[in-house]
Amino acid sequence: MKQTDPIFIAEFENGHRTCTAVFCPPDKLDPARGLLLARRAFGRPMNDAPPPPIVRARFEFNDEVLATYDAPQSRSSKA
Repeated sequence: MKQTDPIFIAEFENGHRTCTAVFCPPDKLDPARGLLLARRAFGRPMNDAPPPPIVRARFEFNDEVLATYDAPQSRSSKA
C-alpha cells in the first residue's frame, strides 16, 4: 500500500521511540505538529508526569528520510 502522509519518528531521552503519521504534504513538513503528536503518542497511562525530552526526530516518506532534527525544539536540517 502506498503511503500518503509523512511519518514522524521521534526518539526520547529514555530510549523509547514513537512513529506517527502527520497530515501534511511531503514538501511542507510540520515539525511542530510532529512533536506534539509524538509527545501525545508516548503516553503515560495513570501517570501525570510529562514525557521525557525528544533528542532526535525525522520525517520519512516511502522509505526516504525527508528531514532530520537533533534537539528538535531548537533547530532542524533538511536531509
